[in-house]
Amino acid sequence: MGIQDKIDQGLAVFHIDADALPGVESVSYTPSGGSARTISAIVDRSPAAMITDNGVSTPRVRITVANHATRGILSSAVNQHGADKVSVAVMQGGTAESLGVYLPPPGTPGTQDAGMIVLDLR
Repeated sequence: MGIQDKIDQGLAVFHIDADALPGVESVSYTPSGGSARTISAIVDRSPAAMITDNGVSTPRVRITVANHATRGILSSAVNQHGADKVSVAVMQGGTAESLGVYLPPPGTPGTQDAGMIVLDLR
């Protein structure tokens, strides 16, 4: 791991710390076949529709979490086809719903680096 990766990891932890950034929420992440755990996420409840080769892909919610095995969701371990679940309120203040986890469409800018990962929930 290079110095930039270490910096990115540290910045990711800061950016999703509820004490450091207003708007960060606790959500429940359940990996496929695993146990639920609480992680911090930046929740976007009105993400833009993405046009793909197969049509329009519109996530119900988009979250940004640390690309980290314990503080967030590690990109190399995520089941990107909906088997992993995140429980989050689709409407602010609403009841949490369990939604499948998907990677944003290929070519979507700014969706992953060494420190953070953006995931579509539907």
